Parts: sequence; structure tokens; C-alpha cells
Amino acid sequence: SPELYGAARWNQQLFESIRGDDGIGKDWGDDMWRCDLSIGYRFTAHTQLKLQYSLQHAEGADQGISHLFATQFTTRF
Repeated sequence: SPELYGAARWNQQLFESIRGDDGIGKDWGDDMWRCDLSIGYRFTAHTQLKLQYSLQHAEGADQGISHLFATQFTTRF
């Protein structure tokens, strides 16, 4: 049966500093977070369409904030 649904997700990665062989502290990686929002519609028990928007921020990276829009159509058989 037709059904409209929505979803939200929060992802976050936090990295510590590590000490290298030279004794100097270095970042293990860049801290980042991402928020995903999606809305979908199930046409039948076998087909659905999903639209998604993702906003991502990475500290220390050249990109800073990035945006992603995605569409997905799935069928099950």
C-alpha cells in the first residue's frame, strides 16, 4: 500500500591527537559531522522512491561545508 515516510540521521567523527616518532603531536584525522534528511514514498510493496539531502562539515579540510542531493528508486522482486 502507498506510504509516505521521512528520516533523519546525525553522524559525527571526533579524532584525538597522536604523538609521532619525533615527539610532536599530530592530528589523527579531521573532525567532521554530517546531517542526512530524507523523504520517501512507497508506491507498492515492491517499488519506492527516496530523495535525500546531506550537509557535511569537516574541520581542517579545504572543502569546509559540502552539500549532497541524491535520488534513489528501488524495486524488489
